[in-house]
Amino acid sequence: MTSRKRIPGCQRLPKPGGCFTWYWSASQISRLSSGFYPRSVRLWHGLGEPDAAELEQIEARARQLTLDLEDWLAQPERKVRSARGYVYVIKAGENVKIGFSKDVDQRQKQLQTFFPFPLELLLSMPGSALTERQLHRRFKCSRVTGEWFRLTPEISTFVQQNNVRTACQNRGPECQNRREKV
Repeated sequence: MTSRKRIPGCQRLPKPGGCFTWYWSASQISRLSSGFYPRSVRLWHGLGEPDAAELEQIEARARQLTLDLEDWLAQPERKVRSARGYVYVIKAGENVKIGFSKDVDQRQKQLQTFFPFPLELLLSMPGSALTERQLHRRFKCSRVTGEWFRLTPEISTFVQQNNVRTACQNRGPECQNRREKV
């Protein structure tokens, strides 16, 4: 890979003539992927390294394939995959809502109408309704009601480890633009 972070599931393979091909492979994510389709996908091929825009496309496609695989691993009998969007964590006082939406900003505006104080978006990450359900199960001991949870150290740690927004806030506008495309 390049000096950038490693993209889960991706391999960069040299080809003759100075070319490289980037592949996503299900087996790089899980050994239990033998029944998953597609088994591997060519994400990029060319001389040298992909430029920044191409790398963003590679990362986005790899994330999508990884979500599809995780969805399939959780429910291999399902023929239809879960809708894709964003899993979010919104803070309201001492509690957080862990939810799923295709448009997080719009969802935050909808939720805001029910609260007299500002809501704070702590996390927005690519995911599916299945990802949301997995997080609900993971943090079930902190559940207040429905999709609302107490903001515990475990949830705070999860938010910090997965938060692109927090990391970008200190890096300037180029990172903010990249985050919006994710």
